[in-house]
Amino acid sequence: EVIFKSSLKKIRKGAFKYSHNVKRITIPASVEEIGEGAFDSVYGLEGPDSYHYKYGGQKFDFVFEVYKDSYAEKYAKVKGWYHTVILSEEQKAQIKAREEALRRAEQERIAEAKRREELRKLREEEERRRREAEERAKRVAHYRELLEEEKVLLQTIDENKGIFGEKARKRKEAKRRLEEVRIELDNYKDLQESLT
Repeated sequence: EVIFKSSLKKIRKGAFKYSHNVKRITIPASVEEIGEGAFDSVYGLEGPDSYHYKYGGQKFDFVFEVYKDSYAEKYAKVKGWYHTVILSEEQKAQIKAREEALRRAEQERIAEAKRREELRKLREEEERRRREAEERAKRVAHYRELLEEEKVLLQTIDENKGIFGEKARKRKEAKRRLEEVRIELDNYKDLQESLT
């Protein structure tokens, strides 16, 4: 493995020509110039099978590493060499920061969606309770009307005890209606205890 100083600016002409035992070369992002033929005939950099370059019955595994957006990456592309793109610490930090920002944004999106869903459920519950309250108020009002009508009917029956004539007719009509009212009151048994 060949390790360069991180401050290296130039790799001289023919620096690694005919190197047969090199497995990995990492070109620093600081490099601004690579001399002619610097890597000529380094196994793995050229040939029909650039990653596994076969020579004399042997197979040489070679890794040529370059930093993303660096001069060396452009150089490797121009030469058509197999290469692995790696990242500088600054680039790694930038990507990590972007990933973290995306993660936070996703968490915020999920939290916002959850908040909206909770708010929707809360509003639905409030609407359900409002409708129930309105329905109960209507039932209570009708129940009290029936109770009041029952009292009036009982009074009418009591006041009209005649067997014949108008009183008999009123008494009969009041009894019929009283029966209907009491049947309706049976539907309000759930209110009887709460309102007494």
